[in-house]
Amino acid sequence: MICCTECGKAFVYAKIVEVDATYKDLISADYRRRGYKTVSNENIAQDADAMERALTPFRVGEVIVYFDGSYFSLEGDGPVEFEGWYASHKLDQLPHVVACNDPAHLRGLLGETSYWLERELPDRLD
Repeated sequence: MICCTECGKAFVYAKIVEVDATYKDLISADYRRRGYKTVSNENIAQDADAMERALTPFRVGEVIVYFDGSYFSLEGDGPVEFEGWYASHKLDQLPHVVACNDPAHLRGLLGETSYWLERELPDRLD
């Protein structure tokens, strides 16, 4: 998910904005908000590096979506094929893009247990 830097609420859609904080600052604040007390500086640094790598391809003002461990531009048009944290996905278009005109589509597709179970990666827990 994508967490709001102000309140910590999680979202599937987000707009890339500039903030006066480092990735480490953002990760540390998120852990504090969620009540984590024993996260090491090394874990925070690793998570900050991962966040920076994940968000570097996007420009300020761009709307992105979160989908099974990956981020995609809402401007993306066309097929999407990737292996996420849970499942393998091969779609003609991001369901999030379709949902902009048909809101029920997102829940109708990704809200179905069968969608995930049919695509579950066999080694996802390794």
